[in-house]
Amino acid sequence: MFENSSLGNQTNSSLTTDEPLNITDKDCHAADSTAAIVLKSLAYFVILLVSLVANVLITLVVWKNKKLHKSINYLVVNMAVSDLFTPLTIMPIKIVEIISGSGAFKVHSPLMLGKMLCKACYFLPDVSVLVSGESLLLISLDRFAAVVYPLKSKRITSKV
Repeated sequence: MFENSSLGNQTNSSLTTDEPLNITDKDCHAADSTAAIVLKSLAYFVILLVSLVANVLITLVVWKNKKLHKSINYLVVNMAVSDLFTPLTIMPIKIVEIISGSGAFKVHSPLMLGKMLCKACYFLPDVSVLVSGESLLLISLDRFAAVVYPLKSKRITSKV
């Protein structure tokens, strides 16, 4: 019944074509205006800057103050250092993607450097998340031991 109608033939012919859809990153970014690109890049840059400054300050405060040299604070520093890898690896790549409009990795000139950066930029954020999670787990176990066993927690020191 619908085979003879022009709508049926047009619909069937468009559904049965074997041509792949050609949607590129440029098509997705074509709708972004210059103001949107600038605002997105600025937002990512601010997040990068704030996270770098905050994590470095946490590390410096614990390192400079001798009273803070305790196992719980070492776990906080461990988490701060691992959290440095996320903005150092993800944010610059995302800013370059927004500005250039392409998702391609841009380091081609020294081939070995490009390969190492490509692998590190996808490996380090995942490891950073795992290290942060394990640090949070150890901090919570330390606080649990301090609350549940307050008299025994004094015997548990960084040397033990």
